[in-house]
Amino acid sequence: MNERKRTILITGTSSGIGRHVASRFLERPEWRVIATARHLEDIADLAERSAVTRSLDLDDAVSIATLAEEVNAGHALDVLFNNAGYGGYGAVEDLSLDQMMRQFTTNVFGPMDLTNRLLPTLSRAEGRGRIMFNSSILSYVVSPMKGNYCASKAALDAYAKTLRMETAHRNISVTLIHPGPIESRFNANVYKRYLVETKPRANPELKTQYAALERAMQGQDDSMKAYRLTPEAIFRAVYEAATDRYPRECYRITRPSKVLYWVQRLLSDRWVNAVQSRRFADG
Repeated sequence: MNERKRTILITGTSSGIGRHVASRFLERPEWRVIATARHLEDIADLAERSAVTRSLDLDDAVSIATLAEEVNAGHALDVLFNNAGYGGYGAVEDLSLDQMMRQFTTNVFGPMDLTNRLLPTLSRAEGRGRIMFNSSILSYVVSPMKGNYCASKAALDAYAKTLRMETAHRNISVTLIHPGPIESRFNANVYKRYLVETKPRANPELKTQYAALERAMQGQDDSMKAYRLTPEAIFRAVYEAATDRYPRECYRITRPSKVLYWVQRLLSDRWVNAVQSRRFADG
């Protein structure tokens, strides 16, 4: 058989969900994987397994343009999985403008720019071009002390939904993934960033709330532990969205992502906000 391999480009493959998804696609001979990360040495093992590895910094417009130009010149891209992103936590009043801008650049503006640049090639994909965004349950159920991250994911959702409507005539599907609690180093990485960027400027009047946030980031108060799934659950959703003739518009992966979606829709904002706020009200 001489069937052409399908190509998937995955951002943020140095660890966690992105690495696992890239690894699982590499196990399938019918797929060609373009794996990206800021530092190529972090994904050298994926290159050894036949992945096409490229440097990509979503904070750098030149880096995005360079990668998109190469991919478009190759005229072969079937699936784009926008996975890269990070969490910057802390009370919104304590975040600097630079912190807020960098969060949005990495989580929103970078993926938007990359996606927009790759649309011409995706629209020519055999069958149907697929675009996926790894969003968050916090895009629709916000949480205190995580406001800027919530806002960035809500913005990403809005962009994806708009893009879906605008590209419907171009044979492109746009899918959102709302994971919920997944086993990864996400909170550990958030905590490291928090210690450097936010804790030194934290409002002492919010001492109790920050103590609760720190316990959560360190895994001492993990209310979602019983529902936490492995990254394999994300791979299954991504693979389904990449291969089904008519992929879903949204995949909610874990039980909390499904239940809280309907809670948010069926109950008043006042009730939901009160419950969320109570989690950080007591020390």
